[in-house]
Amino acid sequence: GKAAGVLLSVQCARFNTIEGNQFLRGGSALLYVAGERNVIRRNQFDNGWGVNGTEKLGGHGVILTHSPNRSCSNSVGGNNLFEGNQIRNAWKRSDGTWAKALEVEGEGQVVRQNYIFEAAEGVVG
Repeated sequence: GKAAGVLLSVQCARFNTIEGNQFLRGGSALLYVAGERNVIRRNQFDNGWGVNGTEKLGGHGVILTHSPNRSCSNSVGGNNLFEGNQIRNAWKRSDGTWAKALEVEGEGQVVRQNYIFEAAEGVVG
């Protein structure tokens, strides 16, 4: 599934706070959140893995999802706050696909006052 190879996977989660952390060099993504009413604030995400020839390599930064079968609440999920974070170095993955700095799905997701640097695909939602 989408959460395979993730540095921190928060599934079936409600009312959690992830604040003031530094996430470096995860697998397919640094943080995967499938739940609702979580606060992700003032963290640094850097998924740069280096350079292969002239191509920068990395992986997804953060995925906030609404998958009903992953939120474990039989609801759409969402209503998470993602604020004041820094995401950098979301580059081409080792399988040749491009990584996203931030992927957002669901209802009521609040994403504000974040900084995204050095990302191939940017924000998808």
